[in-house]
Amino acid sequence: MSNLKKVYAESVEQLTKSMMAFPWEDPAMYAGFLAQTYYYTRHSTKLLTLASSRFSFDDYDLHRRFLVHAQEERGHEFMCEKDMQFLGYSIKQFDELIATAAFYQRQYYLIEHVDPACFLGYVLCLEGLSAKGAGPARAKVLEHHTERSTLFLRAHSDEDPDHIEKAFKALDALSPSRQAFVRENLLASSELYDRMMKGVRDLGKVGIKKAS
Repeated sequence: MSNLKKVYAESVEQLTKSMMAFPWEDPAMYAGFLAQTYYYTRHSTKLLTLASSRFSFDDYDLHRRFLVHAQEERGHEFMCEKDMQFLGYSIKQFDELIATAAFYQRQYYLIEHVDPACFLGYVLCLEGLSAKGAGPARAKVLEHHTERSTLFLRAHSDEDPDHIEKAFKALDALSPSRQAFVRENLLASSELYDRMMKGVRDLGKVGIKKAS
């Protein structure tokens, strides 16, 4: 477990640095971030309930934890849409990036064909980044944009620290081999998330027209 916590800390630290270097002052870039976040976040409840259904009866605590987490994640993608509207953009202006699709699509495979516990690596990646990076990112956004465009960042900076604690408690009950699956997925998810953010920056350089 100590090695997993070390990997978690290093991964979140690197992602947080990338997030803080993101050009939040650019409304098109921020809207692009919200759009890609919308595209992967709308899969959250599907992935959590799918993983929950694939646990054996011996993994009842994980089964129940994922069900509870799914309830907590309901409708979070619509926060992104509302934030975009206050910026003057629409989700229809943004295609889903290949990197975004790769980020969440991998989870379906791991849940169905490897071990549903793998999904905890994806959870640690996102919840850890939210707990450490969402608050500072929101502060940067507020320097340039209306507070009404920060619903998603505010909700996740306020709520996610509790999710991290719960995730590590769940990991304590896993065998070393299953913890290794989680570690691998944490590393892969962190890399794919970083690629997605780079994709948003590249897209923003092209320029996005505001919705009429």
